[in-house]
Order: sequence, then structure tokens, then C-alpha cells
Amino acid sequence: MFKKIFLFVRMEGHLFSSNGEAALSSFFFVFLILILFSIGSFFKGGATHQQATILIWLAVLFGAILRMNRTFESEKEGEVTDILRMEKGALIPFFLAKLFFNFLFIVILEIVTLAFVILFFNPTDLLRYVKLSFLPFFMGAFGLAVIGTTFSGMIISHHRRDLILPVICYPLLMPVIAGVMMGLSYSAEGMALTVNPFWIKLVGIADLIYVVVSLLVIDFLME
Repeated sequence: MFKKIFLFVRMEGHLFSSNGEAALSSFFFVFLILILFSIGSFFKGGATHQQATILIWLAVLFGAILRMNRTFESEKEGEVTDILRMEKGALIPFFLAKLFFNFLFIVILEIVTLAFVILFFNPTDLLRYVKLSFLPFFMGAFGLAVIGTTFSGMIISHHRRDLILPVICYPLLMPVIAGVMMGLSYSAEGMALTVNPFWIKLVGIADLIYVVVSLLVIDFLME
């Protein structure tokens, strides 16, 4: 199993590094979103923590879907998926390799988006915000990667997949979307920024459910 995972990770790594067009499209899309907010002077005097979180997370949600729409693009032509179905024990390592690089891309996209938000909106108490926002954004990225990878494979042959993937993914991601946005909160006194355990646990439970269900439907994924 681990040998096959390593093999697929190497293969997917080559595809990931050579497919820069999709990544650039996502980065450019995120940049445009933040530029529009910046030009409109939406946040005057620096963004609050809640505003920065909403900006980063929504920009990442839209930008990541653009990239994940092409997750199985290289396997669309030919009979790659048919060969994988015939190879015993190949589907799960193949899926996990795709999931890993989608997750990696989303994490990179979050870091780049955070840098843009810092540049344009200058959030207050920056170091503390970056430290505390790491966990909700990291867990949110994983849930987004699982759902996006799963349904990207299911609709790869559909000619309107660019529209269908967001329609399917966003409703299913509501627990993760809400959890990330609400994961940072202020103490009862309204002074100290803290991580809200309830929302973080919600994101963790949602991530676990997504992974289990995705692995159970892996056969349908490749049909």
C-alpha cells in the first residue's frame, strides 16, 4: 500500500509541478478579489480579525475550486481509470495522491492570500492572528481538499463541470466554512483573541466524515 502511495505521489508531483497554468489562474483570481475590496476601501483603518478571516477563507474557497476542477484532467483522455480499476489496491493510493497535492495547493494558496491581506488591509495584532488562525485554516483546507478531490473525479466527464463542482461542494462544505469563519473569537471580556473549541471540533468532525465517505465511494469515483 505505502509503495503504491509513494509511486502515485511521485507521478502526481510531476503533474503538479508541470501544471502551473491552473495554479496561476487561482492566484490571479484571489488577487483580483482582494484588489476589488482594496479599491473599494471596504476596510478603513485596517481589517479586524473577523474581516481578515472572511476575506482569506472566501478567496481561498473560490480560488481552490478553480484548481480542483482540473484534478483529474490528465486522466480524462485514454483508459487510465479503467486500468486503475483493474489493478487491485490502486484506487485508494491514487486518490490519496490526488488529495495530498490538492491539500498542499490549498495551504499554499492560503499563505499567499494571507500575505495579500496583510499587504492590502493591515490586520491588527498580526502575529497573534497568524498564530491562532493556523489551526482553523489548516483543518478547513483539508476538508475542502477532500470534498473537491472526490467530486472533481465524479464529474470529470461532464461538459459543465466548472459550474457543477461549486454547486455540489459549497453546500456540503457549510460546516467547514462556518467553522473556519467562527473558529477565532474574542474572550467574554471582548479583549483577547482566542480559538473557539466548539467550531474547531465541528470542522474536525466534518473532515473525518468527509474522508470516510470519500474512501467508501472511491469505486464510484472512478466510474
